[in-house]
Amino acid sequence: MSAPTVDVQLSYGPLLLGVYFNLILCGVLITQQLDYVQNSRKDPLFIRILVWAVFIVEVANTAFDMSIMYEPLILHYGEIPDKLPTVFITQPLCVILVGFPTQLFFIWRIRIVTGNNLIAAVIFFVLSCCLCRRSLDNGYGPHN
Repeated sequence: MSAPTVDVQLSYGPLLLGVYFNLILCGVLITQQLDYVQNSRKDPLFIRILVWAVFIVEVANTAFDMSIMYEPLILHYGEIPDKLPTVFITQPLCVILVGFPTQLFFIWRIRIVTGNNLIAAVIFFVLSCCLCRRSLDNGYGPHN
């Protein structure tokens, strides 16, 4: 009797395509960052720091994605997957490190454009509730 095999195409094909798409978008992001660096002389310092921080986290996230695919497809090829790749835990962390500051920036812009603190406070409250909920369930749905 032969050992069970893993259908690599079915198991990792969609994930690998997602990483390819992420790499393409990373190239677009690098182009946008270059354009921003060349044209952002008048932006306040905190916006430039925010843009650089989000850029660094996104590039790191792309590297983590490549690592997540490298581990099962190269290091453990042919083995039955019994655990998640080592750096898989970085995915929800990167989502929070990019999403929360970006949404705070948009809340700040809404406050500036509308001049209404109440709208910004309501949006911030909803954002905080979503962040707390996602933190409690680690981004993977309710616990059973």
